[in-house]
Amino acid sequence: MVSIGADLNLWFLDIPYVKSVVYLNGAFRFGRTQLSWNYSTQVAAFGIRGFNNTFQVLPEIGYKLNGYERYSLDFTYSPIWIVSDERGFVQTDDTFGLVEDKQTFKVSKQNKLH
Repeated sequence: MVSIGADLNLWFLDIPYVKSVVYLNGAFRFGRTQLSWNYSTQVAAFGIRGFNNTFQVLPEIGYKLNGYERYSLDFTYSPIWIVSDERGFVQTDDTFGLVEDKQTFKVSKQNKLH
């Protein structure tokens, strides 16, 4: 339904002799998503609320190589931690062809993306 956030550059190093840049960014995002019910789920188990709020915190480190003025090469890495204020629903999206259950993925690691 909505996603709002801010990105902040925390550290920036320009290396002109090598035509490259090293940087560290940080970001915070708030999102609200509607929840849908399937036939096997009892609405009373989740309560009245039909939406979920999520908070994301992500640091990002990157290296950019500017070989030519029109072309560049970027290397970035950003782990993303997602924290939800609603506990009692299970994500059922099968994105990679895996069945995401408690035996496949530990619950503590389900809120981190890379």
